[in-house]
Amino acid sequence: AGELHLARGELRQAREQFERSLEAKGEKGIPIMFDFRSIVAVKLAFALTQLGELEQARATRQRALRLSAEANLPFNHCMILWWASIDLFFQRDREAASR
Repeated sequence: AGELHLARGELRQAREQFERSLEAKGEKGIPIMFDFRSIVAVKLAFALTQLGELEQARATRQRALRLSAEANLPFNHCMILWWASIDLFFQRDREAASR
C-alpha cells in the first residue's frame, strides 16, 4: 500500500504505511528471498525526502543500508543501494550518491 501511495504522490499516506510496515512481524516458516524491512525503510526514506524531512530520511536510509548488509542477500542489497542512490540524488547529494 505504501508503494501505491508513493507512486500517486500521496507522500504522507506513504509514510504512514511504510512506518506501520516496519513494525510488522514476519511469518515463521516463509523462505526469505528479500529483506522486507530494508526495502520498506529505503522507500520510507525516499518519502521522507520528498516531504522535506532530510535528516530523518538520512537516518532511515542508513538504517535500510545496515539492515540490507546484515541480511546478506545480494540482489536485495543491490536494490537497496539503487533506491538509496535515487534518494541521495533527490537530496542533491551527488557525491554521496556516487559512492
